Amino acid sequence: MLEKHSAALEIAALTNSIKREMSHSLKSVAGDLTGMQVWIICYIAAEAPCREVLQRDVETAFNITRPTASGILQRMERDGLILRQKSIIDGRQKQLILTAKARALCDYIKDLSYSVDAKMTKGIASEKIQIFFEVLAAIKVNLAIEK
Repeated sequence: MLEKHSAALEIAALTNSIKREMSHSLKSVAGDLTGMQVWIICYIAAEAPCREVLQRDVETAFNITRPTASGILQRMERDGLILRQKSIIDGRQKQLILTAKARALCDYIKDLSYSVDAKMTKGIASEKIQIFFEVLAAIKVNLAIEK
């Protein structure tokens, strides 16, 4: 049985709340876009001007397995959100490129992300937010060590 205060349970519940908040706000603009697809679009939009973005970058950034990333990216390609082109740097890899459809959503998604962040952190002192990020970083390190 789980403890009354389980970090894993609280993080899972918070994740579900964030996904629900994002999905509800995106429904009118982006249809059935999932939360993960939203984050991947934002990630590619932020990273692509500086370098090629490959599937392995998405796997690393979101700590997801190759099959999970592959499935999400296949759906995104099927839905016209990304294109996969042969990488100039590594011919064995595919570069991920946002389509015009995905780029059109970027500003809305960025605004929504800021809005959700603001809603989540409303009334919480910046010092506590900093501690929150430090704790999250420590949890990530702990879980990476356990693999």
